[in-house]
Amino acid sequence: MIGPAVNLWGSGSFLLSLLPEASRERKLDTFYPVSSRALYPYSTGRLDYGPGFKRYVDQASSPNGLQKKPRFEFRYPAEYVQDQTVFLANADRAYQQRVQDPQGIFSNPTPTRRSGPEVAFGPAGQTGEENLSIVLGRVQPGFTLRGALGSPVEGAERLIQATIAKPGLREVRLIDACERASAQSGRPLYQFEYEVTYPGLNGRQPTYTICVVGVVDQELVTFASRVPAAVWPDKQAALREAASSFALL
Repeated sequence: MIGPAVNLWGSGSFLLSLLPEASRERKLDTFYPVSSRALYPYSTGRLDYGPGFKRYVDQASSPNGLQKKPRFEFRYPAEYVQDQTVFLANADRAYQQRVQDPQGIFSNPTPTRRSGPEVAFGPAGQTGEENLSIVLGRVQPGFTLRGALGSPVEGAERLIQATIAKPGLREVRLIDACERASAQSGRPLYQFEYEVTYPGLNGRQPTYTICVVGVVDQELVTFASRVPAAVWPDKQAALREAASSFALL
């Protein structure tokens, strides 16, 4: 009983992965990695969490420190770890806001845009060339994806040209774009993939990004996972699964 409770030698992941969908429905994968692979986490012949996924659920809080309703969730590769620099920066920002206005009385009802991601993950020991992140941005009341951006392809092209592309420095090729409904709330989401090449930076290899955007509580929520071209063939299936798991609550 103690062994599975602390995931000793992967025993907790093994038991949860016997019924992966039931474990995910109960969000038990927020504690231990879960996979649909047979015999996970021993499917490679040794203890290996790599093929599995863990779940992240939004931990938004109000200025007075009270927990708010989560806005989003997603699954991420079990080999990824949370970027502590991003975590500490956001925690410090929240702490300063609570100190200045502990009851949330004077807080601006329309917060200023963050200067960085809400949360970020990536392989341990890397410097950010491979990462997965969530970025939030305020939108006007009544904003809708189709109304403001057009079709998924048009929306993807508009976002790419506005935020990514830079002639001569960053050239972007859209690979795919589609619309889907968030699994839990039914909110519309645009999901797209694109390749970025860097003609102005000799020696820098192309990167691939899978992006999902949606709107909740007047915030544009952007999920993005980026990897260098060298690892894209090995990582694309896992990152597509992570992107497809993104849901607005």
